[in-house]
Formats: sequence, structure tokens, C-alpha cells
Amino acid sequence: MDRDPASILDIVIVCRKLIGFVAGRSRADLDEDLMLQFAVLHAVAIVGEAANRLSPEFRKAHSTIPWGEVIGARNRIIHGYNDVKLDVIWDIAAEKVHPLLVELEPLLPKPPKATS
Repeated sequence: MDRDPASILDIVIVCRKLIGFVAGRSRADLDEDLMLQFAVLHAVAIVGEAANRLSPEFRKAHSTIPWGEVIGARNRIIHGYNDVKLDVIWDIAAEKVHPLLVELEPLLPKPPKATS
């Protein structure tokens, strides 16, 4: 449970980057731009890895988030890299990351108050 705040922060940071990667881009760009493809795949994998590090208690407390899908996407990229469906990856990046971010941003740890 100690790692939950750090893992949430990791997910939020990478989701924000992922949204930036695909902003103004198309599904065809994912096929044509190998650097974009690698960046998106890596970001989705990081999100899944950070989600996997969350405690079972945290995931259960926030069961509206499809943790199995988030972690499963990471597993497919890492273990089934030769059979990754870019249509699925594009859907994750372009459609599913933003709603995940909306759910997780309110859960970010609050910064410590400054002392005078």
C-alpha cells in the first residue's frame, strides 16, 4: 500500500504524456511513424506496470477502473509484442487514457504544505 501514491503519480504523468503523443495525430500515423509507435507502446506498458504495482486493496476500492484491461495491455505488449494489434493500442491511447486520467487525477497525493 506504500507504493500506491507513487504508482498513481506514475500513471497520471505517463497518461498526460500519452495524450500529448497522440494529440493531432491519426491512427494512420501510428503505422507510419515508428517513433510514435514505440512511444505509445512504451507509455501503455508503463501505465500497466504501474497499475500492477497498486495494492489489491487500492484496486478494489477503485473498481470502476478496468484494472485488468490496463494491466492486460501491458502484458500483451511485453509478452506478446509480436502480435500486438495497433488498432487496439490506438483505441487505448486515443479513447481510453483520458477517462482513466479523469478518474485518477483526484486521487493524486496532496503536496505537503509549505512551512514558513
